[in-house]
Amino acid sequence: MVKFKGCNSLWLVVLYLSCWMAYGVVCPDMCTCAERLYIYCDHGNMTDEDLVPVLSTIPAETIYIDLSHNSLTFIPANVFKKFSALIYIDLSHNEIRNISENVFRHLKNLQKIFLHHNALSRLENQTFTEMPLLKEIHVYNNDISAIEMCACVNTPKLDKFYVHHNKITSVSNRTLKSFETVSYLDLSENGIQTITQYAFTKLVSLQTLILSRNNISVLSMHSFSGLTSLHYLDMSENNISELEGFIFNPIRSSIKTLVLKRNRLKSIHSDVFYNMRSLTKLDLSYNEINTLGSRMLLGVGLEELHIRGNNLTEINTEVFVGAKKINVLDVSHNKLTDIHIRAFNSFSENIYEINIEYNYLTRLLAGVFEGMRFLQSAKMANNSISYIEDWTFRDLVNLKKLDLSWNKLSTVTLEMLEGLGSLKVFNLHFNPLVRFEFPKFSDSQGTVEINMNLTVSDITHNSVAIKWPYTAGSQIYWSREVTCVKVEHCSFRPQPEFLAPYETDIILNNLEADSLYYVCINPAFRSNQIKFHQCLHVRTDKVFIETTIPVITVSERDISAAMHCCYSAYILMCSFLMFITLLL
Repeated sequence: MVKFKGCNSLWLVVLYLSCWMAYGVVCPDMCTCAERLYIYCDHGNMTDEDLVPVLSTIPAETIYIDLSHNSLTFIPANVFKKFSALIYIDLSHNEIRNISENVFRHLKNLQKIFLHHNALSRLENQTFTEMPLLKEIHVYNNDISAIEMCACVNTPKLDKFYVHHNKITSVSNRTLKSFETVSYLDLSENGIQTITQYAFTKLVSLQTLILSRNNISVLSMHSFSGLTSLHYLDMSENNISELEGFIFNPIRSSIKTLVLKRNRLKSIHSDVFYNMRSLTKLDLSYNEINTLGSRMLLGVGLEELHIRGNNLTEINTEVFVGAKKINVLDVSHNKLTDIHIRAFNSFSENIYEINIEYNYLTRLLAGVFEGMRFLQSAKMANNSISYIEDWTFRDLVNLKKLDLSWNKLSTVTLEMLEGLGSLKVFNLHFNPLVRFEFPKFSDSQGTVEINMNLTVSDITHNSVAIKWPYTAGSQIYWSREVTCVKVEHCSFRPQPEFLAPYETDIILNNLEADSLYYVCINPAFRSNQIKFHQCLHVRTDKVFIETTIPVITVSERDISAAMHCCYSAYILMCSFLMFITLLL
């Protein structure tokens, strides 16, 4: 056995080089190598002339080659022929315009190929062929306008195909013939205008189809025929204005998530989603919908429904009939002025989150939330609610968060809040409250946070006047603690202090100019169970300093003197020039 005495870093370098030389290769100059099997040639300014010499020095048993972020424009035939062990190749972020036929044919173990961010204009026949283990192809962010019918041949493991952000304008059965085994297909951001009938009929394994950010305006009755395994369909940000009845019939037994947000839909007919038993999430947000068809979710196994950002003015009792499993409902950012009593009755026993904020509601009537025993969160901020009927929240025994901020409530009574035995957070800020009766919460609830409101009446560079609106009979007047925190430097100015009972305004002095403060005026109670938060951000004004611009007054005498001075200087200069001329 050979023993090395005084083994140091030099010996290790010699040993490392010996191992490389034993195979007759060294790491290329413009690459970084790790354990012979991982070769990184990215960001090396490599050109087409460099490609073959570089690859010739890389070991045949390499399993990972990174050629990304270079200046390659063409991949010649057989250039990867010796790399039969290769599993991963990255050619992204180059300028590749063309790939020879059968370039990757000999890569029997290749699983992932990255060609994104190049200049490919089409995928030719047999671009990817005889690759039995290939799973993923990434060709997004190219200029691909056409995919030949046999672009992939004998790739039985191909599972994911990323071809988004290209220039494909039409999808047909011929375009996708090579991708029968694919389960994930991303065709977003292509400018697709038409999907021919039976375009996806061969894609029996497809589970996720992304068609968002295209120019699709019309869908035919057979657009989705053959997609018997489809779980997720995203058609957001297109130009679809109408959905024909039963248009989703081919996928009704398999589809779980359907995304149609940011299109131009104006109404939803009653039979569009009929009997889609597997559908659990439907997103119709940010369309132009003003009408929902009666019983439009009949037979649908929906759990999440998003209709945010449309033009709905009312929800009647017939819309959600049959939709028994909904547990998340978002109808915010609409124009709702009325929600019929019992409009949500079909799913009242399952819903745990409801969002109705940013609408035009003026009142809440008893019966709207009837039977919602498992509701956890109710958001109703930014409406015009001025009246809440007594016992409206009676059934919300498990509600944890109630947001009624930015409304027009002037009075909150015990009867309004009856039933809220599990409430943890209650937002009421930015309401014109003059009376508030806090309920007697059970000891099992723990601490309850109630957010109230303050208003600023005047701001200067070193002071701020703050008011709060409650009257003496509102039950929230014991003593109040005032805290003013300077946000930029986390200094306290002034320190917390106590105010007199029933005081409803205060002026904070000695503040710094052009500074942001976080001001809280929080009632203190005999019970530690309730925490009131009355806080707002205030920025003081800048200090205005008057400056006097000096005014120069010139008299006629001054003007005459100035003109005389200039005239004298002119005569002197002329005399000097004449003298020089005579000398010459």
